[in-house]
Amino acid sequence: MDPKKDLLRYIRRLEAYGDEKQLRQVPAWADGIDAVRILTIHAAKGLEFDAVYLPAMAKTYLPINRSYNPCPPPVGLLGDNVADWHLEEEQCLFFVALSRARDYLCLSRAVRYRQATRTASDFLSLISRSLPRSVEAGVTWNAIASDTARSEVTIKRPVELPVFDLLALEVYMSCPRKYSYEFELGLSGKRDDSSYVQFHQCVYEVLRWLQNERSAGRFPDEATTISELDVIWKSKGPLGHYLEGRYREKAEGMLRSFVQQARPHGSQPGKSEYELELDHGRVAFTVDYVELLDEGTNQSILMRRHRTGRPTKKEDKPIYGLYQAAMQQLNGTRTPKLQVLYLSTNETRDIILKPQKVATELKKYDAAIVGILTSQFEPDPEDRKCPRCPHYFICPASADGMTLHTHR
Repeated sequence: MDPKKDLLRYIRRLEAYGDEKQLRQVPAWADGIDAVRILTIHAAKGLEFDAVYLPAMAKTYLPINRSYNPCPPPVGLLGDNVADWHLEEEQCLFFVALSRARDYLCLSRAVRYRQATRTASDFLSLISRSLPRSVEAGVTWNAIASDTARSEVTIKRPVELPVFDLLALEVYMSCPRKYSYEFELGLSGKRDDSSYVQFHQCVYEVLRWLQNERSAGRFPDEATTISELDVIWKSKGPLGHYLEGRYREKAEGMLRSFVQQARPHGSQPGKSEYELELDHGRVAFTVDYVELLDEGTNQSILMRRHRTGRPTKKEDKPIYGLYQAAMQQLNGTRTPKLQVLYLSTNETRDIILKPQKVATELKKYDAAIVGILTSQFEPDPEDRKCPRCPHYFICPASADGMTLHTHR
């Protein structure tokens, strides 16, 4: 096992669970490195630096709101007001932060954090006479990225519509900055997947192979399908994991069930690769399962999305709007049927979308295309999502956005 990967995986785990206690003490070998050190205020006690940058000097961040105490001391035992104790402790921490700087001290705050507007910390008023400018003065550092929402940006329709892969657009819709790293700068988006994810990926790859075989007029039986799973499993499966046997058993069960009901009577495979035209580009995507159904005079097309997990309360993904539009635009003579198949339980659910809903989902993809064409790659930070991103350690949003300014 690569020790560097082990270290990064460990750091990600600590960050994901909000526990940085093990990171507070800098080892002796790193003490003399010429680098920026990121510390909590508590961890900075007893240390001094030539320059100190103290961000998030806004209400609710410093002083931090007093948290709920599930087991408070009996009334009158301590004599003083516990709320006063909390404020006094916060003031002491503020003094610690200020006094770490030898030569240069930078205090900053944002006007808005996410969607919430924040005023200046009350602690700034305590040192206002020593500050070079008013606490309530205007913004001096402006964000480089535009605040204009992507959906509000309009551009002329390209003469020749560019083609975008569905996966790339969904990465952009998840986080434009992540898209820029992976598709503009060419940085790898690969991460160390867990055994559970590897198991699901193997199942999906066999399903894609089955769809390609069916499109070519071949219909593999259970034994041939399991043989293909064996090949894929040896290269991408959770080999050596203590639950490998359970994962493999579940994967085979999903695929056997799928093969048994994959070709309904009176049907033939339909094409699985599509390009759907939107206002500013074309979306290229592959459908998990397509059948052309001929039941007497009723001709229909069935598109099905495969999910290896269990049924959810609500299936509300933009991709279903894309599927529905493809069936209507590219197979206009057939009645569209849209389904999702949960392979773990072998349950099928019909997806019914009204025209207005389909139009709304298509606008999301078109807005992503506009954002890419106009080079809008602002980050979209999220506490749960960012620590698991392969680009977490190089993305400025990880420091500007969510976790570092809330840890004390």
